[in-house]
Formats: sequence, C-alpha cells, structure tokens
Amino acid sequence: MVSTAHARIDPETARSTASFTDCAGRNGESADDGRFTLRYSVRGPLPRSEHPEDQQFVSVGSVDKDLLVFVVSTPCLLPPGVDQQQF
Repeated sequence: MVSTAHARIDPETARSTASFTDCAGRNGESADDGRFTLRYSVRGPLPRSEHPEDQQFVSVGSVDKDLLVFVVSTPCLLPPGVDQQQF
C-alpha cells in the first residue's frame, strides 16, 4: 500500500501499532479455539499534493496536513491447524 501511494515509511516519524483481540460471537460468546481479529496501522509522511485520489479510502486515509494512515483490519480469523469451536 505504501509504494502504491508513492509514500515512504520514515522510522523516526512513523508510528506502528498492531492489536490482536478475541472474537465475540453474535450473542457475546467467546471461543477458546484461538480465533482473533487483527488491526494494524502505520503512518508515514507524504505531501498533501501527492495523496492518492483513486478511492483507496478503506485502506489509506489522509489524517493530517502531510500525513497518511495505512490500515489493515481483518474479520475474525482462526489460526492455522486449529479446529474451530462449535456453539
């Protein structure tokens, strides 16, 4: 995503965060089989004049004058090799 936007990640200014959370079922169920959601984002500087204008709003967002945020967010995932718990 970063290269598509012609941006770069500057280690001195970029903030990287990842969070893994347990999945909750439709009725608040919590499985013990390891399933999880992932949210990851990283920021990098890019002059306003170079922000992407090709409908990348789901994964790339303009958050400040010269700053984009790149986000990956998943639905509930089951780790490889684990049997899914049934309710």
